[in-house]
Amino acid sequence: MYKSILIAIAVAAAGTVPGWAQSVAGGALVAASDIEPVSLDPIFGNAPSVDGNYYNLFYDNLFYVDANGEMQPELATSWSIAEDGSSMTLQLREGVVFHDGTHFDAAAVEYSIERVIDPEVNAPHGTDISAVTSVDVLSDYEVRINFSGFNGAVLPGLANEAGMIVSPTAAEAEGFARNPVGTGPFKFVEWRSGDRVVGERNPDYWRTDVDGNALPYLDKVSIRVIPNTAVKILEARSGEVQLVDTVQVQDFPAIEEADGIELIEKPTGIHQFMAFNTSKPPFDNVDLRRAVLHAVNNAAIEQVVSKGYGALTPTLVPPSEFIFDGDLKATEFDVEAATSLREELGFDETITISVIQRDPDTQIAQIVQAMLGQAGFDVEVEILERGAWVDKVRAANHEIGLLRINVPRIDPSLVFTSLMGRDAGLNFAAYSNEEFFDLVDAAQNTIDRDQRKSLYIDVQKHLLDHAVYGFMFLRPIRDVAAENLEGLFRESSGTWRLEEAFFTN
Repeated sequence: MYKSILIAIAVAAAGTVPGWAQSVAGGALVAASDIEPVSLDPIFGNAPSVDGNYYNLFYDNLFYVDANGEMQPELATSWSIAEDGSSMTLQLREGVVFHDGTHFDAAAVEYSIERVIDPEVNAPHGTDISAVTSVDVLSDYEVRINFSGFNGAVLPGLANEAGMIVSPTAAEAEGFARNPVGTGPFKFVEWRSGDRVVGERNPDYWRTDVDGNALPYLDKVSIRVIPNTAVKILEARSGEVQLVDTVQVQDFPAIEEADGIELIEKPTGIHQFMAFNTSKPPFDNVDLRRAVLHAVNNAAIEQVVSKGYGALTPTLVPPSEFIFDGDLKATEFDVEAATSLREELGFDETITISVIQRDPDTQIAQIVQAMLGQAGFDVEVEILERGAWVDKVRAANHEIGLLRINVPRIDPSLVFTSLMGRDAGLNFAAYSNEEFFDLVDAAQNTIDRDQRKSLYIDVQKHLLDHAVYGFMFLRPIRDVAAENLEGLFRESSGTWRLEEAFFTN
């Protein structure tokens, strides 16, 4: 059985600069993101996919998954899975150094991965590799990762933040969360809170391009934090910014007509949804949750926000993902049913919707506020800076949290286990239900694809039946790039890889 998932890749070609574009070394790239990381320690991030744009500057994984869904070697040159699925043995790249001058080796892999799963560390991304029990150093450049039971989630988990390799020396030093040290293409320079994160070219980076030239090409990368889409586009049109993440649908036509910039497709979309705090009143009452969902017209919100470019999906699973089931039914929009149910419950308290100050979330929150008002709900919208929102919702001090997620992920477990499972560090609904947790665990721990699909459909059905979340709509996302920026490529999660990026003039 495990032969079908055996992965053994010889040392891969280090780069793939397009033959029609002559790479030019040097230059400084300024990018813009609407999200600032809470930490530059990858295992403590809380914005999967977006965090990766920052982390990929400073860290390497053992392997990653490219935009075509193919496993690609990085700090591991090859790997294989034991016949019984109990372990995975990896050959490691030699001659690699961390940014602090210490050497990458098997001991660094052991430290990095066991740090993630250490319960005392309590890393949010520990659930991504919950099947990992330990790491054995077999030689200076060979390790064995041991599993409690091989499952369909463990490789995708290792290919993400949980598998990023850190300098043990640096990670033990105070302040590592703001002073990242990895083996990545750029070395950390500074983090100005609320403004930007800056990296400079790593002169000792191990990768070269297909012609043997040293990577990265760029001398410097700055990622500015700009939550306002209009400001990001203005900066791109002026040339102050050369790469922008996540612009809105209504801006697509103007960008397509503008000189010097272009829209770049991403392999992911964004699902907008609401998380009820199910752990305490008033939304520990499933009927009240259903009343709220009856009052929200998702189709109308999609038209306003995505102009028909988006899609209504029963849950946050997009149609492109193998676990999608279009026969699942979300709560029907029905204002009369919402009003009747609210009145039967005798509910007349004020509801607070907590939302991050960014586009289009604040707009969506205000639309939902008006819709709930039509059913007799009194609603306040609380607009928070992202860090404050995360702190509040993680502490289950919210009533309704409005949030969004980039989907699909490499594996469904990186949504359902990592964000909703038994030990999830980012359980935004504060939902606790053993039947549900057992379903999530079973889906993660199953290898057969058809069985996994069936189980994940049951997981989605449970969430719908219990009205845990208000799944709203999936909207397309595009990035914006300067027309003279070449060599940008992505992982399957949509995160940027900038080691081969360069300007043509």
